[in-house]
Amino acid sequence: MLLTATPLNNTIDDLYNIIRIFTDDTFITFKMKNIPVDELVKRYKKLKREYEERYDEGIKKELKKVATEIKRKVLDEVMVIRTRRYILEQFKDLRIDGKKLEISDLMVFD
Repeated sequence: MLLTATPLNNTIDDLYNIIRIFTDDTFITFKMKNIPVDELVKRYKKLKREYEERYDEGIKKELKKVATEIKRKVLDEVMVIRTRRYILEQFKDLRIDGKKLEISDLMVFD
């Protein structure tokens, strides 16, 4: 088991390397399900480079589409994601030592 507190904030390379910990270099477990991890990551990186060069809205739209595909086809296969919203919705009646569950807002430090 590997935990990362902010998987959706990690870079594509971070996520790729985390996934590689749990599979061989051929990504056989994904290939068996027809999920082309390498192709998706390469496509994402290429689009990101293109977007950073031109800031084209069409490229940005395609980049989001590929990112969503990576999340749906790859990350959802290997991750259990628990966002603040999910916790609050699923455990809204939870009490710990008689106190209602509260999650404070994030504090950003510069």
